[in-house]
Order: sequence, then structure tokens, then C-alpha cells
Amino acid sequence: MANKTILVLGGYGQTGMAVAALLLEHADVEVVLAGRSKFMAEEAAVVLKGRFPGNSVTAREADASDPASLAEAFQGIDLVVVCSSTTRYCKQVAGAVLEAGADYLDVLFPTHVVATMREQEPRIREAGRCFVTQGGCHPGLPAAMLRHARPRFVSMTGARVSGFMHMEMPRMSGSAAELLEETAGEPCLVWERGSWRKAGWKDARKVNFGPPFGIKDTWPIFLEEMRDLPREYGLEEADVQMGGFTRMDTWVTFPLAFMLAKIHKGLGAKTLGRFMVWNGRHFTKPPWLTLFRLEVDGTDGNDDEMTGSMDVSHADAYVLTAAPVVACLLQVLDGTIEPGLHLQALAVDTPRFFDDLRMMDVDVQDRVLEEQ
Repeated sequence: MANKTILVLGGYGQTGMAVAALLLEHADVEVVLAGRSKFMAEEAAVVLKGRFPGNSVTAREADASDPASLAEAFQGIDLVVVCSSTTRYCKQVAGAVLEAGADYLDVLFPTHVVATMREQEPRIREAGRCFVTQGGCHPGLPAAMLRHARPRFVSMTGARVSGFMHMEMPRMSGSAAELLEETAGEPCLVWERGSWRKAGWKDARKVNFGPPFGIKDTWPIFLEEMRDLPREYGLEEADVQMGGFTRMDTWVTFPLAFMLAKIHKGLGAKTLGRFMVWNGRHFTKPPWLTLFRLEVDGTDGNDDEMTGSMDVSHADAYVLTAAPVVACLLQVLDGTIEPGLHLQALAVDTPRFFDDLRMMDVDVQDRVLEEQ
């Protein structure tokens, strides 16, 4: 792993800084922080140098909308991690990474990113590069958790992943608007009787996330990483649901965003983003927690009914996004994940992945394992 140079695009953002810090702590690499503002990248580099003296941290300017800027920024880089909100430019960024002869990982969550990356798959294979998409925790964790649990069951009948995010709302409404715009364009599906179907209000769940949060409403989403696993594992039912926002956001902000998106993508996102930030900053308070819970039903070796669960959590949502990225990158850097195009959750060696998350102070409670 020595002497590898990793550029973090969006490196001075909260996710990018968390990724860079964990890389400096757990890998023998040189880190380059990059973004549209070289000044902000340089300031962030100074902060990380103070935290990790003796490590190489530099800054570069890189604008995802400008191919020439990307080409210059990616010179001499071994791997690019995309932590910026650059979904609309993902094809352009991926192409620039390929031209630079580097590997790639992104934390872009919309499902259409996978289709865009698959258009690049022949070039990725020809170049012998390793590209990982859908990194982080959402997506990035649910399918990995299900894969990790599967060997412990003789058969599985149902799997439910419940995500919970109770985090301090950023002051800038732009990020919230981007979240609403991208989320509102995503499908909401549940697996039932051998196929994915569109979710309705009746599919929402109430999940007890324990004290001090208690019972929260969750709503089905769809993650591309989950597409094939229910059929492969013979599941009768499966879904991924998210909750933890304020009740106003759960039942007003997000439904309005979905309704307006049917008229035009992004319609009303800026206004709703400002409301979401105001609402969050006035009606949420510590303690903060982001948690993903897997609950599985199935049978054991004696054909007896068996249930198990797994929780993965951290107080800082940005750390819980960054830690799976770095755990995956450790497997890319040492060749465990081979060249080609991969989804993070489907590519990682899961025992090592979750052990490395624990090493990064992520709380992993594996009660499926404890029952065996």
C-alpha cells in the first residue's frame, strides 16, 4: 500500500475530510484534497497535517464541470475518491479518471449512477482499473450486512434493513436541496413474492431504535445493491427503509418533494431544502446517531426457525459514511477487490470489512453471529 496517492474530490467537505482522516490513520498513502476552491482545500490540508504530523497532505483545484481542470488535477494520482455532490458530472469525472490511469470510488447514491458507470465498464476492463460505485453507508452497508448474515442460515425467508439518521442539520440549505432533489427521483420498492413492487403508504414501518429515540416512522427506498440478493437468497420479503428525520420532514417535506419531482425534477427543492434546514435546526437536538439495522428470518441446520439481527452505528453520520469507504479502499489497495466495476456492498470481503469498521470505532453489533 506504500506510496499510493489518493485524491479526494470534495476533500474539504465533511465527508471528504472524514475519508481523508481515516485514510491517513489506517493506510500508508499520500492524500490530496481537491475541490473548486483551492484556498479551502489548502486550509483543510493544514488542519489534517496538524492532526497527522509527518503525513503527506496537499491541495489541488479541481472542478468536476471542467474536463481540463480534472485532467490537470488527476495527474500523478493513483486513485480518486469522489465525495462531492457531482452526480450530474459523474460520467465526465469517471472518464477523466480513466484517462489519468487511476482507480476510482464514489459515494454518489442515486441509482442512475450505476447505469452511467456501466456504460464505462468496457473501458474500465480494457484499462485494467478498479472502479467502485455506491460507496459509503447509504448505499454501501445494507447489502453488505445481508451478505454477511447469509452463510449463517441454511435458508432465509425475510430480511429488513432499517436506517435511522438523527444528525445535526448543516446550516447551508444547498446540501439539503440536493438531497431532496436526488432522493425524490429515486424509486421506492419492496420485495414481495418474487419481485420488486412499488411501495405504498401501507409499507411504511414503525421501528423501535431504542432509548432515547424510541419508535420512529420509516419509509421504503430502493438501493441498486439489493436488486438481485432477494432472488438469489430465496427471500419471500425484503426491503430497506429510512427514518429518523423530524415528523414534519417524514410526512410533509419528503412527500412534497416526491410529488413535485413528478412534475419536474428538482421542482421546489431549494425552498423545501431551506425549510428542512430550518426545521431540523429548531426541532432536533443531541444525542446524534446514525444506525443501520438488519433483521433476518430463516432456518438453521435443524430446519428450526431462526432470527438474527445486526446493528452498525456511529454518532457522526459523516464518519459512518467515510468508514465503509476506507474499509473498502483497504481491500482495493491490497488487491482483494480486483480490477473491474463493482458496487461497494457487493465487492467487499464482509468479515474483514466489518472488522475494519470496528477498528475505525464504528459500533458493530452482530447478534446473528452471537446466536450461532
